[in-house]
Amino acid sequence: MKEMKKNKIFLTMIFLTLFGILNCMNVKADGNFLLISDKDSYVNVDDPLTNYGLSQSLRLDTNYEIYLHFTFPQEYFDYRWEKINMTLYSHAYTSGTINISICTTSNVWEEDTIVWDNKPSHGTLLASYQEKADWEIEDYTLNVYLDLLNFITNNGRLKQDELSLCIYSEFSENIMYVTYNSKDSLAWGTYNGARIELTGTHDPSGENTPNIYSYDLFLFVLIAILSSIFIILRKKK
Repeated sequence: MKEMKKNKIFLTMIFLTLFGILNCMNVKADGNFLLISDKDSYVNVDDPLTNYGLSQSLRLDTNYEIYLHFTFPQEYFDYRWEKINMTLYSHAYTSGTINISICTTSNVWEEDTIVWDNKPSHGTLLASYQEKADWEIEDYTLNVYLDLLNFITNNGRLKQDELSLCIYSEFSENIMYVTYNSKDSLAWGTYNGARIELTGTHDPSGENTPNIYSYDLFLFVLIAILSSIFIILRKKK
């Protein structure tokens, strides 16, 4: 009888292990992607007819605005996204304070023709904050960061295949302008261009639950198995 009980416990542990593994496989592994802007430029109110689309840098101040465009590949629509963050790196060694505002804008503009006089109008404001750089503590980066998840997804699903952003400033102090890395830069390697980092789970059908629940269940099953083994070993003693 005791041997039969042990066999039943052993078979139960095998079943729970297989169930946990299959459940995790059903939700699929995490996907991590990096998307670089396919268009970027800036415009200058003091030079309203000049195009800067081929510039190796992007300028931001009260007189300059930056325009960015991203196209999401079709495969991204097969994912349920958990994180979508946009970063634009600065390389301006400067000291001062600047207000940074980020809004949506029309997708109807071209990198090689956009100028101040034909730039798209500002759309929905997504973020506005103040950054300060200080030479004395060598904190001179004024990178732009933006969490896009709630703006471009619905229940974790992308709801648009392209995105244009405008970055502008309504206030600056002790800064002539801040320089950011264009996608066309030859000097900054992997930090070139605005970038969107995405993390999610591959789920084309939309039927699977978010990944976190699967791993929680697997951990629960694993703990249950280890506890059972521990109990059996103690009884053998």
